[in-house]
Amino acid sequence: MISTRVTPWTPKLAAFLVPSVIGGAAFWFFVQQALRGHVVFNNVALVNIGLYFLLGMFCLAVWLGPLLLVPYVGAWRSVRLTAVFVAVLPVLVFFPFQLWTWMAAALLLGFMSWGMESIADDMHNRLSVQPMLSLPRGITFIMFSVIIAISLLYYQQLRGSNSTAAELSTRLIDQTVTLTERALPTFYKDYRVGMTVDELIGAQIPTADSILKGIKFDAFTDQTQQQQALQQKLQDLGLDPNTLNINVKQGEAQVRQQIDAKLQEFRTQTIDQARQELAKRLDIPLAGTDTIHDALIRVVGKQFDAYVRRYVTFVPVLLALALFFILRFFTSFLQAVVVWFGWVFLKLYRAFKLVQITHQTVPAEKVEWGT
Repeated sequence: MISTRVTPWTPKLAAFLVPSVIGGAAFWFFVQQALRGHVVFNNVALVNIGLYFLLGMFCLAVWLGPLLLVPYVGAWRSVRLTAVFVAVLPVLVFFPFQLWTWMAAALLLGFMSWGMESIADDMHNRLSVQPMLSLPRGITFIMFSVIIAISLLYYQQLRGSNSTAAELSTRLIDQTVTLTERALPTFYKDYRVGMTVDELIGAQIPTADSILKGIKFDAFTDQTQQQQALQQKLQDLGLDPNTLNINVKQGEAQVRQQIDAKLQEFRTQTIDQARQELAKRLDIPLAGTDTIHDALIRVVGKQFDAYVRRYVTFVPVLLALALFFILRFFTSFLQAVVVWFGWVFLKLYRAFKLVQITHQTVPAEKVEWGT
């Protein structure tokens, strides 16, 4: 007998798989960049972190939203398993072929398949199409596997492949310094990569323009008040106005020139004193030509030797666990976003006539009194 059953394998499945693969690729790219410390920090660091989180959340929703709808059109288990396999492939693209990557991919494949089957069972048992009720049946398993996979990949990033304790210590110090350097522009606007210690200290010393700009001479009616404001400003900056002997009667241009000349005289001395005080406070050797990166390596290395090195093999595990619990805190919110995106994708597919909801008469049995 020839079967007349319609196969669910159809090119239309690409409408579900293509956006899922694109969203998955974007999401795991964001994860890769975050785990490697490539998140950009600057003067608006919190804004950047917020945007990075929102973009990552959007990519996560685009990855999982259409994927979770496959059970509606994929009646065969083989279709659902193939869809999950395709959706997991981006993990293998953006992370090295190492043990923890394969473990993360296998974990995703197993839990996502489990979640898809739970969603399929719920859809089959319902008499109406209600994605807002069906999708949550499996999203818990799927999100749990995602945050575990991210934690495993983070552990792999910290641990490396077959690293010795010394190599692991060096890697952790380098990653800590890299993150610190990316955060420095938040606190020091003049900081740039490759800047030396003396350059950073010198950038904190005011210039004539910054001194005069902070006084606002136009707010005063006479030169006596302007002179008093100038002297007060110089005192606030730790400068002796009597030693500088600057008078506003000479005009703003001449005052600016005199301040620049006086600042230049003791700039070198001030930088030397500040560097020596900083080296004493941090208890590390510092030269004016040392880069900030080198200085941070010494500072972090010293603290690392004092408190962390003996426990270095446990640090990656603890950090990975910390990341897991942080992500776990946001799980409920992320699940709701993914489910909502699944509902939106279903609306879009119906609007473009890709799928439709039909009504069927389902035969049912019941027990009645015998006649």
